[in-house]
Amino acid sequence: MKTYRGDLHIHIGRAAGKAVKITASKELTIRNILHTAQSKGLHIIGIVDCIAEPAQAELKEMLNSGLLTEMPEGGLLYQQSVVLIPGAEVETRESEGPAHWLIYFPTTERLLEFYRYWRPSVTNPNLSTQVSSLSALMLAEKTRELEGIFMPAHTFTPHKGALGSGACRLAGIFPTPILDWIKGIELGLSADTAMADRITELDGKTFFSNSDAHSLAKIGREYNLLTMANPNFMELAYTVAGHAGRHVAANYGLHPLLGKYHRSYCHLCNKTICAPPPAVFCPDCGGKDITLGVADRLEDIADRPPLMQSKEPPGRPPYRYQIPLDLIPGIGKATIDRLTTAFGSELAALHEAEQNDLVAVAGIKTAGRIMAARTGSFYLLPGGGGKYGQIKIAD
Repeated sequence: MKTYRGDLHIHIGRAAGKAVKITASKELTIRNILHTAQSKGLHIIGIVDCIAEPAQAELKEMLNSGLLTEMPEGGLLYQQSVVLIPGAEVETRESEGPAHWLIYFPTTERLLEFYRYWRPSVTNPNLSTQVSSLSALMLAEKTRELEGIFMPAHTFTPHKGALGSGACRLAGIFPTPILDWIKGIELGLSADTAMADRITELDGKTFFSNSDAHSLAKIGREYNLLTMANPNFMELAYTVAGHAGRHVAANYGLHPLLGKYHRSYCHLCNKTICAPPPAVFCPDCGGKDITLGVADRLEDIADRPPLMQSKEPPGRPPYRYQIPLDLIPGIGKATIDRLTTAFGSELAALHEAEQNDLVAVAGIKTAGRIMAARTGSFYLLPGGGGKYGQIKIAD
């Protein structure tokens, strides 16, 4: 067994010369994503817009040219270094509201089979994350039939998370046999393991921390350390299920306070609410024109008290907070390029490089800030209402 870095939620901005994810950077092409994942030190990635017709066309061209190779165990191999897992992010309408779901397949053929099932249920198959007239249950059943992987995306966010918007419990969406089959839960940027573990329904589910990248720079801002034999779809499926010793060894993610939806946000006062959760109205103006925060939503629906000391609930892998290089104050693209060249990848520079080596490459001040980010020596202002939290590091 070895450990591999995996980020399973990356969007495509453009493919085959056409827009795919309207809110994503046009620089997010499949080729650029693979190159960036390689430079950041990722071994396995999930691209969740592969169901879009332009993305399917580009994948076919890359396979025909030999730039990608389909692996016998599932997944598409790029330059003997990065494995692409083709996937989809799909929106459904559930009892309480909209919800997003992540779906992965071993081959482009299985993806195409799912596409044929899904296509009549959406209005524009060229674009990402289309609203489907099919239910989440129907999509999950089809995914199981095709031996894919199915999990809720950014599970707790008010912006179309399954438990942030769609329902109070997954059991309100899925009958027991399907709920038992769903083994993975994506935490989202505004939650961590300790927060999610307050819902007993999620016991036995494998938690994933993924970037939900809408730009190249955001790839790998959250990722998972995966213990498995090799990076491929079959091993990933085993890891999601916790089968035969495969497992998530650690989650690496932003501190939840940095997430765009961590706390409730008052749109009348234009500020994040800092009152103890759950904040369902603004304590300053008394208004209810708010976007409910993830911490506030979880406080409302949790059936287990919060941990008092450790941020790792028993039986869960460690959740290691990370501040990506591009979020550390004073570090720009030129510095990131130097660090990547010197240490092999951004993640190696962020987590593994010795302080003296960092000083030699980037100077005392930058090295100090990287070490402060690594050790948690910083102050955070919480995010909310679609605005990221802020990092304060003392030099």
